[in-house]
Amino acid sequence: RSARSQGTAILASIIFSVHPIHTEPVCSIVGRSDLLCGLFFINAIMLHRAGRKERNVLYMVLATLFGILSTFSKEIGVTVFGLFVASDVIDLLFTQGSTSAFHKPELVHVVRHAALNLTCALLLTVLHLSLHGDVKIYQWSILENSASLLENKVERFLSYAHIAALYAWKIVYPFELSYDWGWPCVEHVTTISDLRNLNTLFVATLVACIGLYSLRQRDPVLMWSLALGALPFVPASNLFFPVGTLFAERLLYIPSMGFSLCTGYFMAQLMNENPRKMEHPVATWRNALLTKRVKGVSLIFLCAYIFCWMS
Repeated sequence: RSARSQGTAILASIIFSVHPIHTEPVCSIVGRSDLLCGLFFINAIMLHRAGRKERNVLYMVLATLFGILSTFSKEIGVTVFGLFVASDVIDLLFTQGSTSAFHKPELVHVVRHAALNLTCALLLTVLHLSLHGDVKIYQWSILENSASLLENKVERFLSYAHIAALYAWKIVYPFELSYDWGWPCVEHVTTISDLRNLNTLFVATLVACIGLYSLRQRDPVLMWSLALGALPFVPASNLFFPVGTLFAERLLYIPSMGFSLCTGYFMAQLMNENPRKMEHPVATWRNALLTKRVKGVSLIFLCAYIFCWMS
């Protein structure tokens, strides 16, 4: 791998290891499920990647097994099968030589794998629901999920969208953390004119821009960071079905992997930027000095960012 890829991996690992959003899952007893889920989750992805690269059936079977163990640890683990599909699609989109990427055998192979993974996820979901007995979807109280009790669908959607943006903001700016965000800590968004909708719009625009940038640059790392941050968050988003909490920092343990990867990628881009070749020696020297300055500022910013987190 290139030095830039190694730099991205190292920076992403450092950011993930010291991220304050992990305080609740690491320190609290209930967080054991998040840690186990994350352990099986990341190993499942690594085994799936290795199995796809080496065409090794044993690795693929082990990846499925670890995916099942991740789901048994915490319901959010079922999204690993969606990441298997995303991994195949990303490989298909960013294969060297776009003309050969969509050859029929490879496309059929990806579709077949997607069908198997989605079927496995569906079966695990049905098995999980069968354990609930007669109550398939619990009716949460105002103390657990107050937004689910809103009768107006527009108000409910705006409130849940605001919560999703708040999750994103907490990953970037993890201050004023709490183990209990129950009612009435987060107020509902009841009108379109509420200024908090601008924050929601900004987060959605930023995610879309990162996705478009990754497609334009043909760099799978950014697409991977989006998939790793967004897909595991879907069950906790309340957008498809209400969950047992309106806002909980422990649910960001796995999605923070995507944020760490994205941040590590951009930091590595700045720190490894090479000076452009210019014929004039003064211009070349000036550009090289600017590049060193960018590296220094990037390193200082990263150290200060981590120090603020740890303090």
